[in-house]
Amino acid sequence: MVLPGNIPKFSLNTTPQKLNTLTQEIINILQQNVKSIIELSENKKINKLDLLKEWHKVESLAAEKQTFCTLPSLVHFDSKVREESALAKKRIKDAWNQCYSQEKVYAIFKSIGPIKDPMDQRLLDKTLHLFKRNGLDLPKNKQKTFQEIQLKITELENKFIQNINESVVTLSFTLSELDGCSENFINSLTKKTEKNDDGKEQTKYIVNLKPPELKELIQNANMESTRKTVLTASHSRCKDENLPLFKEILATRQKMAELLNYDNHSNFMLSQNMCKNLDNANQFLYNILNPLKPVLHQELQKLLEIKKKTCEKHNWSYDNELHLWDISYYERILKDEEYSVDDVKVSGYFPVENVISGILSLYQEILHIKFEKVETELWHKDVMMYAVYDNHNVPYDQKGDNIGFMVLDLFPRDGKYSHQCVMPLAPSYIDNKNQQNIPVVVIIGNLTKSTNDSVSLLKHTEVVTFFHEFGHVMHALCTKSMYSRFSWSWTAIPYPVGIEMDALEVPSQMFENWIWDAKVLKRLSCHYKTKEQLPDDLIASICKTRHINDAYKYSRQIFMSLFDLKVHSNIDIEIISNVWEKMQKEYTNIETISNTSFLCSWYHLTMGYDAGYYSYLWSEVYSHDLYTKFAESSKGCMDTDLGFNYRKFILEPGANDDFINLMKKFLGRPPNNNAFLKYLNITN
Repeated sequence: MVLPGNIPKFSLNTTPQKLNTLTQEIINILQQNVKSIIELSENKKINKLDLLKEWHKVESLAAEKQTFCTLPSLVHFDSKVREESALAKKRIKDAWNQCYSQEKVYAIFKSIGPIKDPMDQRLLDKTLHLFKRNGLDLPKNKQKTFQEIQLKITELENKFIQNINESVVTLSFTLSELDGCSENFINSLTKKTEKNDDGKEQTKYIVNLKPPELKELIQNANMESTRKTVLTASHSRCKDENLPLFKEILATRQKMAELLNYDNHSNFMLSQNMCKNLDNANQFLYNILNPLKPVLHQELQKLLEIKKKTCEKHNWSYDNELHLWDISYYERILKDEEYSVDDVKVSGYFPVENVISGILSLYQEILHIKFEKVETELWHKDVMMYAVYDNHNVPYDQKGDNIGFMVLDLFPRDGKYSHQCVMPLAPSYIDNKNQQNIPVVVIIGNLTKSTNDSVSLLKHTEVVTFFHEFGHVMHALCTKSMYSRFSWSWTAIPYPVGIEMDALEVPSQMFENWIWDAKVLKRLSCHYKTKEQLPDDLIASICKTRHINDAYKYSRQIFMSLFDLKVHSNIDIEIISNVWEKMQKEYTNIETISNTSFLCSWYHLTMGYDAGYYSYLWSEVYSHDLYTKFAESSKGCMDTDLGFNYRKFILEPGANDDFINLMKKFLGRPPNNNAFLKYLNITN
């Protein structure tokens, strides 16, 4: 098939020089757009609404082109290309900000009167809002200061992120220090031979701090010193470089908020979300946190009892205290001993290749779409691509219209973004030929890769996460928006467009429920050796583990959300590390690891989630309410009619309407938090 031009093939022949040239081309497009709108507006006969639409058409083209410049910073193998790409991201974002700092363009669009078409009126309102957030309502002497602050924030954020991406931390352990870890995991590690203190040669196994290896070690390594070493190293990443950067980012964001007459950055960011303000966000979080406190105490006491029993059983020293490096380890033992769920055993039923095909099959059925693998060379030999087709009312052996392309970049590499995320590469919009522009989206993951010696096996929690990320992909690809501003989310450069930040996670979180359904688990599973599916008794046990340590999990999430809101609320930036330590202890009852700084490798606060981490929990509340429609159906989560309605009312509109209205249409009523409170077994 003929691939569209917006498929990024950059790294096949990209150099820093080529990136620099393309970046300048994009900047020229944006600058010319400003010039053209101003010149065209001088024609008194021209319809200014047409100018607004032209503004966004050109912007849409630039949005697609910029992917070629900005995505390499997250995935490219060449550090020099990554460095140039990070610089390109800054330059393009600065250029975008400059577009929305043009007084003449703002005046042209402000002069447009009320518009009959609600979509065009929404476009105008959102456009004017962006100009206002860029300081255009400020006195002229303050506008220059505002623009300087914007440039500085972009520069600092990019440096913070790039420091994390470029950070490569490796540790080496003996086989005895890896006791408890799976044979499959150990076989996947690189070995080296070195002399010990006695001068004798010994084999060491090299591990890095990518998520798959980190999870394996903190969940399974029997030696407490190994778990402590690993988590300490992980929570110390970029501490020296990023802590001063983060303090400067906080101070600079506060200055910008004050210029725009907000008392703090939190209220500035929340004003455009469903939540609206800091008081609402804090109240929402505390209303969930407070009922969890007694349950949290019970959960931690249970883990402490398991720790004591385990230490006595193995004759290990016992300090009568739970540490951060203990939580995952003793939670895993709890699952094994009390629920008969051995994560390693369960992972044998989820080889990554089988999980991918199974997930594609499920989404095909639920959402009436079809995937077809595309053989093409992208930026790495491991990267895969699928074309996605509308399959509603189409015979099974045929395919409907091509609605988008999905790219899977699933395995870790040095210099690559080290977490899971979904990145839109091309937005959905109606182009100059009145055709729907085909969106493109990539999953950037860090799953363990299969080798000749070992098969990549996913834990059940990893399958849940993977299914969640696919939910974002479906949202991006199913969106049909008239303007790219209303596409699911903006491409690589974070900009306040797309759906509200605290609604972004709702659809993907709703889909997580499928991976706790017995029939779906049976269907997805296929043992890598025997090809057998999960037995029913093990499936039942897995489903019972869903609420293990819920109070701790949500308390930690709320602590991090409250910290995010607090440090963006004009506090003394010199004490933020102390604030983190104090809040972690107060809200989770677990001490921070000494001399570490987790927030220095916490991507979210510099990738568009500043004063927005609460949105994960806010979204989850609504995701449970949406799922009630499937839970109440006689066909359960595989009700394909409901699935199509979900696609039609929740996914397809993108940001064409406020998300609260989309939920009302799907539910047939206003959404509420009853389903979430029931899920947590707490009262309103």
